[in-house]
Amino acid sequence: MSNYEDPKEAADKEAIAASAVSLDNYEKMRSSPSQLVVFVSFDIVRSVRIKQIEVDSWFHLFDIFLNKVPLGFPMERLKSNGDEIIFAQTINDLACIVKIIEATYERTLQAHKYFVDPKINKKHYVKSTIWVAEIGDTPKNFEIYPNGVKDYIGHNVDEGFRLAGFASANTVTIDPKIVMLLAKSIEQNSKNQKTKKCLENIVFDGYQYLKDIWWIKKEGADKGIDEDSKQQKYPLFRYYTDASEISSDLTYIKHPELDFAKKSKHTNDDIIKMLTRTFKRAGVCKEVKNMLQVMKIDW
Repeated sequence: MSNYEDPKEAADKEAIAASAVSLDNYEKMRSSPSQLVVFVSFDIVRSVRIKQIEVDSWFHLFDIFLNKVPLGFPMERLKSNGDEIIFAQTINDLACIVKIIEATYERTLQAHKYFVDPKINKKHYVKSTIWVAEIGDTPKNFEIYPNGVKDYIGHNVDEGFRLAGFASANTVTIDPKIVMLLAKSIEQNSKNQKTKKCLENIVFDGYQYLKDIWWIKKEGADKGIDEDSKQQKYPLFRYYTDASEISSDLTYIKHPELDFAKKSKHTNDDIIKMLTRTFKRAGVCKEVKNMLQVMKIDW
């Protein structure tokens, strides 16, 4: 019997083993203690348009973005998806999330100052998104190492990338689960001024459908997703402190009737009730409760 093994098949097996995505490793990954990983995405506003219109200068702008924006940012750089920069960091407490939000906003505002096109004297702008995923004792998200390089895959990881599609210039788009973590933390400790101030700077900006996210299968249904399920809308939240940095021609707003420069005055209880209803409709209450438990916060 020949011991010959097709080189492509051998390479595929090696890649699967290296990525740690296999049935053999599934239970091992599931048995790891749960932890929360926060992701941050930076992207250039209207990047595709810039490449199409500013043919002679776009590469210089993107080179500055990919090499200068990450310098000194207080998180681990995970990867670049084309012209999008992704950071990731395991967090142990809410204070860490607050610092990440503030640092992301500061870097978002700083970044556009790097981008002045000398040919047309025009500034370009950056948008950013922050989201969270539970890694470990859950079947939804995993830390993997394809070709020995750390990465993440899973339900909440994809959710964050979909959310990033609704990011807007000079603001930080925030995962609603992070908003809930902040609000519940304040509910338990109203003296936490830094968390309260952070939440006060987060604005609700309506609901949107995120492609393939928050589909609820009808009870007793056995057919495909299109016939026997319903998609729930996803709440958009923005963080900013300086309304003068926001203008209607820069933001990517799906709700133009909202005055984006005016913060909605909602109490902490209002936010918790609104998000609780939203999470129930989407069928993700258990998922959010698990995240709260990891942070030692009661539902």
